Amino acid sequence: MVGCIPLLIPLAMWLPALALPLLIATEALVACTNTIFCINRDSLIQTITPNRLLGRVGASRSFIGLGVATAGVCIGGLLAERIGVPATVVLGCCGELPAFLWLLFSPVRALRELPMPQADGAAIDIG
Repeated sequence: MVGCIPLLIPLAMWLPALALPLLIATEALVACTNTIFCINRDSLIQTITPNRLLGRVGASRSFIGLGVATAGVCIGGLLAERIGVPATVVLGCCGELPAFLWLLFSPVRALRELPMPQADGAAIDIG
């Protein structure tokens, strides 16, 4: 669902009379779903990562995430210049779909409780 929400942005460009409500709805939906996603993601990562590796995992996630975001901004700007903003947003949403599909069909979706850590600090396998 999160990957589809930004599709309201090009829809707002094509329906100018509904632009303000669509953009407000986009921002509200992204804020709510992103908060829920981040809490669940971070709770799972902190549970399944041994304490001695939490700093490394966090630093690696930040380094890779910011690197990918920086590359995405550059590529998005170039694409928006070449094919237009609405087409770039649609293309970006299509790029998010593989991540959504992976989560949809992964064992993470079926988790109802966080795995219990083992004595050595490693959590049980969730797969």
